[in-house]
Order: sequence, then structure tokens, then C-alpha cells
Amino acid sequence: MRSTSRFWVEDPKKYQNIVGYTGSDKRILQLMENFNTTIGLQKINSTAAKAALAGKQGMMVDRNYRGVEVLSSYSPLKLNGLNWAILAEMEVGEAYTPLYTLQLILLIAAALFLLGTAFLAAAAAKIFTSPLRRLTENARKLVAGELDAEVEVKSLDEFGELATEFKEVANKLRQTQEELETKKQENDILLENILPKAIAERRKQGELLIADNLKQVTILNAHLAGLSQLNKRLPPQEMTKLLTELFDEFDDCAERYGLERQNSLSTNYVAVCGLTQARFDHSQRTVDFALAMLEIIQRLNVHYNSALALRIGIHTGPVTAGVVGTQRFGYSIWGETAYIASSLQSQADLNYILLSGSVYERIADSYTFIQNPVVTIQGLGEVETWTLVTTRKLVLTQVELVQSSFEKVKPIADKAAELFYQRLFELNPSLRHLFKGDMKQQQRKLMDMLALAVEGLRQPEQIIPAVQDLGRRHGGYGVKDEFYDTLGQALLWTLAQGLGVEFTTPVREAWQEAYTFLSEIMKEAVAELELQKIGV
Repeated sequence: MRSTSRFWVEDPKKYQNIVGYTGSDKRILQLMENFNTTIGLQKINSTAAKAALAGKQGMMVDRNYRGVEVLSSYSPLKLNGLNWAILAEMEVGEAYTPLYTLQLILLIAAALFLLGTAFLAAAAAKIFTSPLRRLTENARKLVAGELDAEVEVKSLDEFGELATEFKEVANKLRQTQEELETKKQENDILLENILPKAIAERRKQGELLIADNLKQVTILNAHLAGLSQLNKRLPPQEMTKLLTELFDEFDDCAERYGLERQNSLSTNYVAVCGLTQARFDHSQRTVDFALAMLEIIQRLNVHYNSALALRIGIHTGPVTAGVVGTQRFGYSIWGETAYIASSLQSQADLNYILLSGSVYERIADSYTFIQNPVVTIQGLGEVETWTLVTTRKLVLTQVELVQSSFEKVKPIADKAAELFYQRLFELNPSLRHLFKGDMKQQQRKLMDMLALAVEGLRQPEQIIPAVQDLGRRHGGYGVKDEFYDTLGQALLWTLAQGLGVEFTTPVREAWQEAYTFLSEIMKEAVAELELQKIGV
């Protein structure tokens, strides 16, 4: 409202009571009382106001903001670019007052008979036009999209029949709208299952030819190995259930890390980071997702007593992407980057992540890698690659603590080795049967191996192959994963005995981190060996 209501001026309390019954907010009524005005506070939602704001002008019978039926004359009002409307309204009863006065004069002049006749005519006219007005109002609502409009006409004449037809038309329109809305939701869900969300939105907005050149994305290409052996053991229903559970977990995990899956063969899983949403850490996210995939596959193997494994290749670079197809379409990527990721996957070891140089350069400080011999890719030549061997990255200060403290242990190496094995057998007597040879020789081997590992911590990539080989040999001797915790406890206890007060908390933490770093590499090597034994 842009002008003060005369009803407010006449009686503010009465005004508040009336508009309060029509649904006006109590907070708005309080503001009217505080500012003693209705300007900018009273909402006008009548049909006449909406028509005027839409640029129309005319007259109609409507209900005003007080819920009173009025004759309303309306027109748009353009003021300095403002979209306003002007309404002149008079209550229907007030508008008919001159007619009633004229009738009264005629009745007085003409006699009581004419007064009665005129009164009956006016009453009949009102009764006759009431159903028509209701039908007209509801027809306007239907045209405006208000499909919940209801008409209550109880007469059995033509108006009653018309009201019945009106209800049927309104019901059919509502039913049609609900069906269309349901179909639209189903189509939206289907489209978003086929295309990434951002691309699906572009498609819904009418963009049919979608193609993009992306300068930097990271592509993960993983191959699921071991399916053929598992397929021989499980019935089709169980196999389908397993694959569904596996790929659902992959998809959920990919979404958490911000990757988008590409349509691929059932034994391959391809996902891209930075495709429809730019991410500065797309390489880091992709490697973290690859590690999560390995955890998922291990958990599933335990649940289904299976031996599935993954070969994973990751490469970063530019790609071209677009919606390909008309009847059966999908959002596809192509280019050299996708080809390299696929080639790396085919040459990766089981349950290891093979990276190109472009990925390694971005995340070299986050994990520990070993560089592989160059890989020859058909059509591209030689490509440098790295393998991620552990998620741990030793801090230089911890390496220095380990090396400096070990120098103090060297003079008592024989005694330290003896203490180590005594403590080891105390913690787990069942381990004694693993050491059947000369224990003195075994003790010397322990200290030589420990010295080599400590010395190589500054450049772990140079000792990792030796550590992996050591893990495989221990696996052949029957050392299980759970034994490594006991070995670690015995080692820390021995160092505490040898260093005494110099075995401080920082030194202990540094040794614990170094041991965990090396033991995880050994355990991974054993797991790889087990997969090779069963032919995955």
C-alpha cells in the first residue's frame, strides 16, 4: 500500500481487528500501530492489484485486503521506472446505494406495490448472478494456474450442471499436472544418472550441443582383477549383488572426494576430478580416492571371502569432454590424458597406484613414492612413472632423531639384539618357532638390517625395494600382519633400555613413526605376493 487507508484514519483498532482476521501478521499490525500508518506495511494481493501490476487496466468485482467485496477500477502507474498500480475501490454495497435511493423514491412515488416488485427483482438478480460470479472467479484462478480452485454450487439447474463440469475439468487438470510433475522428476533423476549434474542442468536449459576443452583435470582409471575366479565360485545373483555393492561404494566415495564417474566396462572404473567443477587440488583428491578404493576392496574381500584387486593408473592433463549421442547419449572424455591414464592402469601392479610425472609433481610432498623404469606408451613414447608405496611421509626432524639415537645404540648392538629377542619371546612365545637357526647370527642380521634401514630413511625411495623384498621373505617364513605390532613393541622397549633417559617422548614418537612407515611397506609387499599366488 502506497497511501494510508481511510479505514485506518477512521478507526485504527477496528481496522486492526478486521485485517487481523484476514491473516495479516501480528508483527505487521504492531508496526502499523507504532508508525500510525499502513503505507508500505499493508499487503495488497487482490486480483485487481495483480492485473494492474501486470500492465492491465479495467474494472472488476473483487475482494479487497479487508475481505470485503468491492467494485475495483485498476490501472498501471509508471513513475520514474517504478512498477506501481492505482486502484479505486468502492464496496459493492456502497456502490449500490444510489440505486437503492432511486428505488426508494420510485416506491414512494409509485406505491408500495412497485417497491415490493423492485425489491423482489433485486433479490432475484443477486441470487441468479451469485453462482455465475463464483464460477467466473474460479475460472480466472484456473487460468492463473491455481488448480486447487473449488466451486460449491448446490442448485440443480443449469448452473449446478455447469459447476459439476467445472469441477471435472479442474480435477483432470490437477491430475494431468501431477502426472507431468512426476514424469519431470523421473526424467531429471534419469538424466542426472547419465550426465554430471552441471551438464544435466545445461541440457535441461536447452543446450543440446555440449562440448568443452578442459586444461587441467586428473583421471583415474582402475581395473578390477579377480572377477573370473570369483565368478566360478558365486552364483549370478551373488555376483551381481557384490558388484552392485562395490560400485555403489566407489560412487559414494567418488562423490565425497569430488570425482565424477565416467561410463565404462563393468571391470573398469574411470573417474575424473576437475571435470565440471574446477578444483585446485584435483590430483590430491584423486589419489586420496584411489587409496579409499583400495580400502573398500579389502573390506569387501573380507566380507565375501574373495580375492579381488585393483590396478590403478592416474594422470593429469588437458581433455576434451562433451555429450555424445542423441538417443543413447553420455558425457564422454577423450584425448591424450585419458589414453595415458588407461595405459598406466594396464601396467600397474595389483593394489598399487601408478602415477605419471604430472601427478607426482603435484603431490610428491604428501606421500612416499618410488620411481619406476620408464613406461613406453604406443604413439607417445616413453613416460616417467612413480608408484605410491605408502601414505606416510617421514619428517626430516624425525629422521634425524632416529639416526642420532641409533648411533648411541651401535656400541651396544649385540646386547640390544639379545634384549630385543628376549622381549619379543616374552610378548609372544609362539614366535620362537620362527627362529630355528643360530640366534647369534640372527641377532647380527637384525642389527645389520636395522642399520641399513635407519641410514636409508633420508632417501626412502632407495631402500623401499629392499624393504619390500624383506617383507616378502618374512611372509614366506610365516610372519603375519598382527606379528608386526609385537615386533614394534619389542623394538621400542629395547631402545628404551639401551638409551635410558635419552629415550625421550620425541625420540620414541620418531622411532614409532619410522617403524610404522617400514612395516606398512613390508605388509603391502606380502599382500601383493598373496594375490600373485592365487593367480589374480
